[in-house]
Amino acid sequence: MSNVLLRTICSRSLSQKLITAMAFAAIIFISPASALAQKTTTFPSSTSCTSNDLSLVSASTVNPNECTSCVGGDSVYRTLRMAINNKTGSTRTSFAFWGSLVTYSAAGVRIDSVPINGCGGSITANAITTIPMKTLGYKCGERLVIKNLFLAWTDANSKSTCATINSALIAPKCGTLGQIEINTGLSATATPGTPTCSQGVAALGSASVVPSGGKSPYTVSWTGPNSFTSTSLSISNLSAGSYSVQVTDANNCKTSWIPVTVTEASAPTAPTLSVVAPSFCSATGSVTVTNPEVGLQYSIDSGSNWTTYSSGALTFASLAAGSNPVVKVKNATGCISSTTAACTTTVIAPPAITEVVTSAKLGTATLESELQISAAPNPFDNNVRFTISSKVSERATLELYNINGQKVRTLFEGYIRPGKNYFDLNLNGNAAAEYIYKLRTGSAVKTGKLVRTQ
Repeated sequence: MSNVLLRTICSRSLSQKLITAMAFAAIIFISPASALAQKTTTFPSSTSCTSNDLSLVSASTVNPNECTSCVGGDSVYRTLRMAINNKTGSTRTSFAFWGSLVTYSAAGVRIDSVPINGCGGSITANAITTIPMKTLGYKCGERLVIKNLFLAWTDANSKSTCATINSALIAPKCGTLGQIEINTGLSATATPGTPTCSQGVAALGSASVVPSGGKSPYTVSWTGPNSFTSTSLSISNLSAGSYSVQVTDANNCKTSWIPVTVTEASAPTAPTLSVVAPSFCSATGSVTVTNPEVGLQYSIDSGSNWTTYSSGALTFASLAAGSNPVVKVKNATGCISSTTAACTTTVIAPPAITEVVTSAKLGTATLESELQISAAPNPFDNNVRFTISSKVSERATLELYNINGQKVRTLFEGYIRPGKNYFDLNLNGNAAAEYIYKLRTGSAVKTGKLVRTQ
């Protein structure tokens, strides 16, 4: 789920509403008064900047004492203002800077770095003066930092202006600064956590919010189902549902309430199986998952070992008679399905060979199994059970066909025992249809009609 950027409640300023559809860039334009100053990009050694008359206090694209709104992801065009502290007794006509404007995403990932410079004035004596420098363009929620700054300022001469500043010759009226962050106004990023399972058991959900801009410290308010409240940046052990969060900064500016949908991890559907039991000719059997999904993991030993399915048939072979295979499915979040036993009992072991001749005529033997098969319920919704009755042990195959004669599934292939044998069929996910089931043995063939109602 993508991040959602909160927006502040305060109304947008008139200047924002009048922005034209100009090309979006980090630096939109510079004022004519500072154009000449920006042509000089040679700087003296920082050790020659000794006057220490002026210093850069802060940088902002909003009034730090007012709430300013923007919508997450929107293009924003605002004036960069710098607060300059003039520690002298004389008004200085101009203040200039050069540096690199570095842009970070709301998640803290560096996006871009471009050169930036500007110049403005005048700077009142013995006071901190805020000067508009230039218009910046950025995305609401991005973090802006100016790094590796070189600062320069004029003397008190009225003829000393931005146009006359030459960075190479300005010493000692200059200085350096490692970086300064631009206050872009209050915003916040809210993110629901990814639900996971631990030891196959679904874990509760989580969410978090990251405030930026405005004036710290921030306070956070969460609300949610069952009268849930919290003041933490990150919340956890949450039941699934809709939550809301609001951030307030030190100036009492507030973001709007934003809904955050929290989900819990869910287990995959239990697998359906096709079982081939051991026979007279083979001492081992196999289990095939008939509905495998790419990327899921399957286990034949109730979770001790897992196999990731990628393509083709998913068959567990060489299973010993009586091994009683139990198949489970695990998804990417670690959630595990309920178990599906291979058939309704253990994998059937080969029966002992017995001679079952009931009558002899003209030197030939006639085998009479008195074979019977029924399906119930019929019609059925998803699950139906076949009951096969036989007086002897013999090899049998039970198959399911659609009304067009195409085989849908082999339900059983192996040896049935004397008495009643039970086989369950699940057609969950299939449409309503009519089917034909066919039971083959060495002595008989039995068929019947099966109706699925939904």
